[in-house]
Amino acid sequence: MPISDGSRCSPGRAAIGIGAALMHAAIEAARRHGHSAVELASQAHALEFYARLGFAAHGPEFLDAGIPHRNMRLLLGDR
Repeated sequence: MPISDGSRCSPGRAAIGIGAALMHAAIEAARRHGHSAVELASQAHALEFYARLGFAAHGPEFLDAGIPHRNMRLLLGDR
């Protein structure tokens, strides 16, 4: 289930966890629909955010719209 990293939370909203809450909801929806993994393309500055949610970076860094990105994957398994 591809998820795009096309937008950012403003700094004020980041502190209250809106991004994490949205990601948890998307991950749970993927599980309910029987997906084995969630994949996304993260902007380089957001790698740690997704890593805290359990995503692992793979592949080389690449540019999308001139912004450095890395592909990331979360294996759902028995979590």
